Amino acid sequence: FLTGKSVKTDAQGNEKISYNEIARLQVQHGYNFERVPMNDPDIRLESSREKGVTDIGFRLEIKPKKFVTLSYDAEFSPDRGNIELHDLYMVLNSGLGHRLRVDYQYRRESLVDEIIARTNIKLFRNFYLLTYHDYSIDQDDLYAHGYGFRYDHGCWAIGVAYENEEKDHRIAFTVNLLGLGTFGGSRSYGNGDEGDLD
Repeated sequence: FLTGKSVKTDAQGNEKISYNEIARLQVQHGYNFERVPMNDPDIRLESSREKGVTDIGFRLEIKPKKFVTLSYDAEFSPDRGNIELHDLYMVLNSGLGHRLRVDYQYRRESLVDEIIARTNIKLFRNFYLLTYHDYSIDQDDLYAHGYGFRYDHGCWAIGVAYENEEKDHRIAFTVNLLGLGTFGGSRSYGNGDEGDLD
């Protein structure tokens, strides 16, 4: 952890001190006593499922300002001597419900090399416009994109989205019970990002 201290003076001239987390570094390494099942969502690389020593994982999160977050993930394979995974994320959050997230993702074993952009734009109280664009760098192609709307109310949310992935066009309907999970599915809703909206 790297924590920053800020001192501000209020209207009465009193100093107010606050501490904010600026950076966090996480390093992880493990050993699988048996092959990890395919349905484990925490495993991002097929090679990490094998029995034995796992890749070394790194995550660095930096939050230089209140509304900006940068994150970098990497997995290094000691056996192969390669970095098998790179993920770089940038999130701009207005604090008023508007959010932009841009990701760069690279996976050596599955030939993933892409940029993903997601937006959440608050149109009215509890009502959001969502967009999703997935651009494949190696194929020079807009692989998938989607547009949708979501309504949040207390502990539940509903949404509808249009999605286009290659030649597959679909309409997705989603019901989210916050804290319990989501019924239905849509790339436009991201990976749980909607819960971060103010």
